[in-house]
Amino acid sequence: MTELSGRERAGQLIAGTDRERAALADPNVRADRFVNRWQELQG
Repeated sequence: MTELSGRERAGQLIAGTDRERAALADPNVRADRFVNRWQELQG
C-alpha cells in the first residue's frame, strides 16, 4: 500500500473501506470480532 500513490492508492483505500463496511454489516463477523476482543481482555 505504501508504494502506491494517487488514484491507485485511493482505489485501494476505498476498496478496503467497502470491505470493512460489508464486514460490519454481517452479524456473524461482528460477533466473531466481539468474542475475539473479549478473549483478549481476559487474557
